[in-house]
Amino acid sequence: MPHKTNLQTLWRTKLKQAFNQVVVGKLFRLQNDCIVVGCEDGIIRVYDIPSGHSTGEELTEPVPHLCLETKGGPVQSLVLADITRFSTADLVAGDSRGTMTIFCNGQILSRQSLSEHSLGCLQVDADATGNVSVISGDTGGVVHALLPYSPLWKLRLDSPSQEAESRSSVVKCLLATTLVSSSGRRSNYILASDDCRNLHFIQQGLIVLTLQTPSVITAMCYGNFLPKEEIKTSEMQEATASQVALGGNDGSIIIMTDFQIHTTEYANFQLPIMHLGAIATGHADELDSLLCAGHSHCLMLYHNRKLVNWYEASDWINSMAVADLDKNGEPEVLIGCRDGTLQALRVT
Repeated sequence: MPHKTNLQTLWRTKLKQAFNQVVVGKLFRLQNDCIVVGCEDGIIRVYDIPSGHSTGEELTEPVPHLCLETKGGPVQSLVLADITRFSTADLVAGDSRGTMTIFCNGQILSRQSLSEHSLGCLQVDADATGNVSVISGDTGGVVHALLPYSPLWKLRLDSPSQEAESRSSVVKCLLATTLVSSSGRRSNYILASDDCRNLHFIQQGLIVLTLQTPSVITAMCYGNFLPKEEIKTSEMQEATASQVALGGNDGSIIIMTDFQIHTTEYANFQLPIMHLGAIATGHADELDSLLCAGHSHCLMLYHNRKLVNWYEASDWINSMAVADLDKNGEPEVLIGCRDGTLQALRVT
């Protein structure tokens, strides 16, 4: 199969309500996948994925078939995950007032005030036994882990330099992932970056490792980005390597492999990065391509360190999701823009 390098508009539409976050997937007991949009007015609007349209068609504004009121501030983060076992997927939202709201089957199941600061990061961590927890990070430098009804732990990301300056760090982004140690053992970690160029590895509420990064890391994603010969070390068999792409506020993209940061840049976006996403594009090398967006109108597509294409959106891209939007068995890209535009892209 030939590899894919083109970014083609599948459809676009525009929403009246300003939004900060978009996710795609199963929700509650609804039969089909949905587009879930977290809005500035504190309301989460759920839309059907458009179908039966021509490629590149400009669609009229969709009508949400479900509106969920968080009864809080502007929604800053969203995640879909089955944390209650009552439906296919529950919905978790974090807002600018530090409140986390969990919806189950269309109703508020839990609403917890975690912080006086904005909850800009949300992840879901599932351990080997199937236990699920929600991980959030706030702009006051605290990482919280919770169950639907109760807290698990809370961790402040402070360092001696911050104590000397009498200020708290800011949690810039989170990633819940599985990494492989030098012994070959797979373990779950929460990766948390702060605004002091630290990347913290957290297990069960404790920081087990901190790496200094070349820049402040503002986006992360897991994938297979570099060939095996580039990441092989004396301690690690090449087949077990875990790769995480790290995007910085200076535009640099670097790869972290098995607790080691490759200092050679994978690529450079030239502007602060806000979103990274791995996507399979059918290359013979079996590597993932990397989507990148930030303080720009452009969505970049990289593969094995090379820029292969870009797409110019209508405004700065404030959200991005990779999902099979048209149910053809291959992933597409959904981007949300600051002007209210939603655009679906196919990689061809």
